[in-house]
Amino acid sequence: MTDSLSDYISRDLRKVDGWLTAFDARLIVEILNWQLANGVVGCLGEIGVHHGKLLILLQLAARADESVFGVDLFENQSENVDRSGRGDRDALMRNADRFGSGSEALVIMKRNSLKLEWPEIEKATQSDCRFFSVDGGHTTEITKNDLMIADQSLASEGVICLDDYFNKSFPEVSIGLCQFMSDANLAPFGISENKVFLCRPELQKAYSDCLRGAVREAEHASDVDFFGYATPVLQKPRVAYERIKTSRLARQLQDTELGESLKPLVRRLFARS
Repeated sequence: MTDSLSDYISRDLRKVDGWLTAFDARLIVEILNWQLANGVVGCLGEIGVHHGKLLILLQLAARADESVFGVDLFENQSENVDRSGRGDRDALMRNADRFGSGSEALVIMKRNSLKLEWPEIEKATQSDCRFFSVDGGHTTEITKNDLMIADQSLASEGVICLDDYFNKSFPEVSIGLCQFMSDANLAPFGISENKVFLCRPELQKAYSDCLRGAVREAEHASDVDFFGYATPVLQKPRVAYERIKTSRLARQLQDTELGESLKPLVRRLFARS
Protein backbone atom coordinates (compact mmCIF):
# COMPACT_ATOMS: atom_id res chain seq x y z
CA MET A 1 0.00 0.00 0.00
CA THR A 2 1.41 3.40 -0.94
CA ASP A 3 1.80 6.13 1.66
CA SER A 4 -0.89 8.24 -0.01
CA LEU A 5 -3.37 5.37 0.04
CA SER A 6 -2.55 4.52 3.66
CA ASP A 7 -2.98 8.17 4.65
CA TYR A 8 -6.31 8.35 2.85
CA ILE A 9 -7.76 5.34 4.65
CA SER A 10 -6.40 6.22 8.10
CA ARG A 11 -6.87 10.00 8.01
CA ASP A 12 -8.80 11.44 5.08
CA LEU A 13 -11.48 8.84 4.35
CA ARG A 14 -13.73 10.23 7.07
CA LYS A 15 -13.46 13.73 5.59
CA VAL A 16 -15.30 12.68 2.41
CA ASP A 17 -19.03 12.15 2.78
CA GLY A 18 -20.27 8.70 1.86
CA TRP A 19 -20.85 5.17 3.12
CA LEU A 20 -17.49 3.41 2.92
CA THR A 21 -16.06 2.27 6.26
CA ALA A 22 -12.33 2.00 6.86
CA PHE A 23 -12.82 -1.76 7.31
CA ASP A 24 -14.39 -2.19 3.87
CA ALA A 25 -11.74 0.12 2.41
CA ARG A 26 -9.07 -2.13 3.87
CA LEU A 27 -10.63 -5.21 2.24
CA ILE A 28 -10.86 -3.48 -1.13
CA VAL A 29 -7.18 -2.53 -0.93
CA GLU A 30 -6.32 -6.17 -0.19
CA ILE A 31 -8.18 -7.21 -3.35
CA LEU A 32 -6.43 -4.54 -5.42
CA ASN A 33 -3.04 -5.55 -3.97
CA TRP A 34 -3.72 -9.20 -4.87
CA GLN A 35 -4.43 -8.06 -8.40
CA LEU A 36 -1.18 -6.10 -8.54
CA ALA A 37 0.79 -9.10 -7.28
CA ASN A 38 -0.82 -11.35 -9.89
CA GLY A 39 -0.45 -9.04 -12.87
CA VAL A 40 -4.11 -8.14 -13.24
CA VAL A 41 -4.50 -4.92 -15.26
CA GLY A 42 -7.44 -2.77 -16.30
CA CYS A 43 -9.42 0.30 -15.44
CA LEU A 44 -11.16 0.85 -12.10
CA GLY A 45 -14.44 2.64 -11.56
CA GLU A 46 -17.87 3.02 -10.11
CA ILE A 47 -21.50 3.69 -10.92
CA GLY A 48 -22.84 5.96 -8.19
CA VAL A 49 -19.94 8.04 -6.89
CA HIS A 50 -21.72 10.43 -4.45
CA HIS A 51 -18.81 12.66 -3.29
CA GLY A 52 -16.01 10.29 -4.32
CA LYS A 53 -15.27 8.40 -1.12
CA LEU A 54 -14.54 5.08 -2.88
CA LEU A 55 -13.58 6.57 -6.23
CA ILE A 56 -10.66 8.44 -4.64
CA LEU A 57 -9.44 5.18 -3.07
CA LEU A 58 -9.52 3.55 -6.50
CA GLN A 59 -7.66 6.50 -7.99
CA LEU A 60 -4.91 6.27 -5.38
CA ALA A 61 -4.63 2.51 -5.92
CA ALA A 62 -4.51 2.64 -9.72
CA ARG A 63 -1.31 2.31 -11.71
CA ALA A 64 -0.18 5.38 -13.60
CA ASP A 65 -1.37 3.87 -16.89
CA GLU A 66 -4.80 2.79 -15.61
CA SER A 67 -7.94 4.90 -16.03
CA VAL A 68 -10.40 5.55 -13.21
CA PHE A 69 -14.00 6.30 -14.15
CA GLY A 70 -17.13 7.42 -12.33
CA VAL A 71 -20.76 7.51 -13.49
CA ASP A 72 -23.45 9.45 -11.64
CA LEU A 73 -26.62 11.45 -12.18
CA PHE A 74 -25.04 14.40 -10.34
CA GLU A 75 -27.42 17.39 -10.67
CA ASN A 76 -30.05 15.35 -12.52
CA GLN A 77 -31.57 14.27 -9.21
CA SER A 78 -35.09 14.17 -10.65
CA GLU A 79 -34.01 10.80 -12.11
CA ASN A 80 -32.89 9.51 -8.70
CA VAL A 81 -36.07 7.49 -8.21
CA ASP A 82 -35.14 5.73 -4.95
CA ARG A 83 -33.22 8.62 -3.32
CA SER A 84 -30.34 6.26 -2.51
CA GLY A 85 -27.68 8.99 -2.67
CA ARG A 86 -27.06 12.46 -3.99
CA GLY A 87 -24.09 12.76 -6.29
CA ASP A 88 -22.34 16.13 -6.33
CA ARG A 89 -19.84 16.71 -9.13
CA ASP A 90 -18.33 19.83 -7.53
CA ALA A 91 -17.80 18.01 -4.23
CA LEU A 92 -16.27 15.06 -6.06
CA MET A 93 -13.83 17.27 -7.95
CA ARG A 94 -12.83 19.17 -4.80
CA ASN A 95 -12.25 15.93 -2.92
CA ALA A 96 -10.25 14.40 -5.78
CA ASP A 97 -8.02 17.49 -5.92
CA ARG A 98 -7.58 17.55 -2.14
CA PHE A 99 -7.26 13.86 -1.28
CA GLY A 100 -6.74 11.99 -4.56
CA SER A 101 -4.52 12.29 -7.59
CA GLY A 102 -6.40 15.24 -9.05
CA SER A 103 -9.79 15.63 -10.67
CA GLU A 104 -8.34 16.06 -14.18
CA ALA A 105 -7.18 12.44 -14.17
CA LEU A 106 -10.71 11.06 -13.64
CA VAL A 107 -13.06 9.97 -16.43
CA ILE A 108 -16.41 11.34 -15.22
CA MET A 109 -19.74 10.73 -16.94
CA LYS A 110 -22.97 12.47 -15.97
CA ARG A 111 -25.38 9.77 -17.07
CA ASN A 112 -28.38 7.71 -16.11
CA SER A 113 -26.91 4.21 -16.13
CA LEU A 114 -30.12 2.84 -17.67
CA LYS A 115 -29.09 4.74 -20.79
CA LEU A 116 -25.46 3.62 -20.63
CA GLU A 117 -23.65 0.64 -22.13
CA TRP A 118 -20.18 -0.66 -21.35
CA PRO A 119 -18.65 0.12 -24.79
CA GLU A 120 -19.12 3.84 -24.06
CA ILE A 121 -17.01 3.55 -20.90
CA GLU A 122 -14.54 1.24 -22.64
CA LYS A 123 -14.00 3.82 -25.37
CA ALA A 124 -13.07 6.40 -22.73
CA THR A 125 -10.85 4.10 -20.64
CA GLN A 126 -9.32 1.97 -23.44
CA SER A 127 -9.33 -1.20 -21.34
CA ASP A 128 -11.34 -3.89 -19.61
CA CYS A 129 -12.09 -3.36 -15.94
CA ARG A 130 -10.32 -4.96 -12.99
CA PHE A 131 -12.52 -3.43 -10.27
CA PHE A 132 -16.09 -2.22 -10.81
CA SER A 133 -18.15 -0.83 -7.93
CA VAL A 134 -21.95 -0.92 -8.33
CA ASP A 135 -23.54 1.68 -6.05
CA GLY A 136 -26.01 3.56 -8.24
CA GLY A 137 -29.78 3.33 -8.15
CA HIS A 138 -31.11 0.76 -5.67
CA THR A 139 -34.17 -0.53 -7.53
CA THR A 140 -34.34 -4.06 -8.93
CA GLU A 141 -34.17 -2.79 -12.51
CA ILE A 142 -31.22 -0.46 -11.96
CA THR A 143 -29.28 -2.98 -9.87
CA LYS A 144 -29.62 -5.64 -12.58
CA ASN A 145 -28.74 -3.13 -15.30
CA ASP A 146 -25.61 -1.90 -13.53
CA LEU A 147 -24.48 -5.44 -12.71
CA MET A 148 -24.84 -6.35 -16.39
CA ILE A 149 -22.67 -3.39 -17.37
CA ALA A 150 -20.09 -4.44 -14.79
CA ASP A 151 -20.20 -8.06 -15.97
CA GLN A 152 -19.55 -6.99 -19.56
CA SER A 153 -16.64 -4.85 -18.41
CA LEU A 154 -14.61 -7.40 -16.52
CA ALA A 155 -11.11 -8.49 -17.30
CA SER A 156 -10.76 -12.25 -16.76
CA GLU A 157 -9.58 -11.69 -13.17
CA GLY A 158 -11.71 -8.63 -12.50
CA VAL A 159 -13.97 -8.01 -9.49
CA ILE A 160 -17.44 -6.53 -9.01
CA CYS A 161 -18.22 -4.86 -5.69
CA LEU A 162 -21.96 -4.46 -4.95
CA ASP A 163 -23.15 -2.06 -2.26
CA ASP A 164 -26.16 -2.44 0.07
CA TYR A 165 -27.19 -6.04 -0.64
CA PHE A 166 -28.08 -6.55 3.03
CA ASN A 167 -29.37 -3.01 3.66
CA LYS A 168 -32.96 -3.32 4.88
CA SER A 169 -33.72 0.15 3.54
CA PHE A 170 -33.10 -1.04 -0.04
CA PRO A 171 -34.42 -4.63 -0.37
CA GLU A 172 -34.62 -4.38 -4.15
CA VAL A 173 -30.82 -4.52 -4.36
CA SER A 174 -30.93 -8.12 -3.11
CA ILE A 175 -33.74 -8.94 -5.55
CA GLY A 176 -31.72 -7.42 -8.38
CA LEU A 177 -28.62 -9.47 -7.58
CA CYS A 178 -30.61 -12.69 -7.17
CA GLN A 179 -32.28 -12.20 -10.55
CA PHE A 180 -28.98 -11.26 -12.17
CA MET A 181 -27.13 -14.27 -10.73
CA SER A 182 -29.59 -16.73 -12.27
CA ASP A 183 -27.84 -16.26 -15.64
CA ALA A 184 -24.46 -14.81 -14.64
CA ASN A 185 -21.11 -16.55 -14.79
CA LEU A 186 -20.01 -15.05 -11.48
CA ALA A 187 -19.35 -16.26 -7.96
CA PRO A 188 -19.42 -14.43 -4.62
CA PHE A 189 -16.13 -14.51 -2.73
CA GLY A 190 -16.76 -12.15 0.17
CA ILE A 191 -19.47 -10.49 2.25
CA SER A 192 -18.35 -7.49 4.29
CA GLU A 193 -20.07 -4.79 6.31
CA ASN A 194 -21.88 -3.31 3.33
CA LYS A 195 -20.42 -5.03 0.27
CA VAL A 196 -20.76 -8.25 -1.69
CA PHE A 197 -17.76 -9.13 -3.87
CA LEU A 198 -18.08 -11.14 -7.10
CA CYS A 199 -15.60 -12.66 -9.55
CA ARG A 200 -15.41 -15.38 -12.18
CA PRO A 201 -15.96 -18.85 -10.63
CA GLU A 202 -12.42 -20.03 -11.36
CA LEU A 203 -11.03 -17.20 -9.21
CA GLN A 204 -13.47 -17.61 -6.30
CA LYS A 205 -11.15 -19.61 -4.05
CA ALA A 206 -8.14 -17.38 -4.68
CA TYR A 207 -10.04 -14.19 -3.89
CA SER A 208 -11.88 -15.62 -0.88
CA ASP A 209 -8.57 -16.91 0.54
CA CYS A 210 -7.14 -13.44 -0.04
CA LEU A 211 -9.85 -11.89 2.13
CA ARG A 212 -9.68 -14.57 4.82
CA GLY A 213 -5.97 -13.92 5.13
CA ALA A 214 -6.44 -10.15 5.30
CA VAL A 215 -8.45 -10.05 8.55
CA ARG A 216 -7.97 -11.00 12.16
CA GLU A 217 -9.63 -14.15 13.42
CA ALA A 218 -12.31 -12.16 15.26
CA GLU A 219 -13.19 -10.32 12.03
CA HIS A 220 -13.88 -13.54 10.10
CA ALA A 221 -17.36 -14.25 11.42
CA SER A 222 -18.04 -17.39 9.40
CA ASP A 223 -18.16 -18.99 5.97
CA VAL A 224 -21.66 -19.27 4.51
CA ASP A 225 -23.12 -21.02 1.49
CA PHE A 226 -23.96 -18.07 -0.77
CA PHE A 227 -25.15 -18.77 -4.31
CA GLY A 228 -23.53 -22.20 -3.97
CA TYR A 229 -20.08 -20.99 -2.89
CA ALA A 230 -18.34 -21.03 0.49
CA THR A 231 -18.16 -17.30 1.11
CA PRO A 232 -16.41 -15.62 4.06
CA VAL A 233 -18.42 -13.13 6.12
CA LEU A 234 -16.10 -10.39 7.33
CA GLN A 235 -17.03 -7.73 9.85
CA LYS A 236 -15.62 -5.42 12.46
CA PRO A 237 -17.83 -5.07 15.56
CA ARG A 238 -19.16 -1.50 15.84
CA VAL A 239 -21.49 -1.75 18.81
CA ALA A 240 -21.71 1.99 19.50
CA TYR A 241 -22.55 2.79 15.89
CA GLU A 242 -25.25 0.11 15.71
CA ARG A 243 -26.82 1.41 18.94
CA ILE A 244 -26.93 4.95 17.57
CA LYS A 245 -28.24 3.85 14.17
CA THR A 246 -31.11 1.81 15.66
CA SER A 247 -31.96 4.12 18.56
CA ARG A 248 -35.39 5.68 19.02
CA LEU A 249 -33.90 9.15 18.47
CA ALA A 250 -32.34 8.08 15.15
CA ARG A 251 -35.69 6.72 13.98
CA GLN A 252 -37.44 9.95 15.00
CA LEU A 253 -34.86 12.05 13.11
CA GLN A 254 -34.98 9.88 10.00
CA ASP A 255 -35.88 11.91 6.90
CA THR A 256 -36.01 15.18 8.88
CA GLU A 257 -33.87 18.17 7.97
CA LEU A 258 -31.89 17.85 11.21
CA GLY A 259 -31.41 14.13 10.71
CA GLU A 260 -30.15 14.61 7.17
CA SER A 261 -27.69 17.26 8.32
CA LEU A 262 -26.33 14.98 11.07
CA LYS A 263 -25.76 11.94 8.85
CA PRO A 264 -22.45 13.11 7.30
CA LEU A 265 -21.07 13.90 10.78
CA VAL A 266 -22.01 10.47 12.13
CA ARG A 267 -20.53 8.75 9.09
CA ARG A 268 -17.27 10.67 9.51
CA LEU A 269 -17.05 9.78 13.18
CA PHE A 270 -17.41 6.06 12.54
CA ALA A 271 -15.35 5.90 9.33
CA ARG A 272 -12.40 5.21 11.60
CA SER A 273 -13.84 1.77 12.35
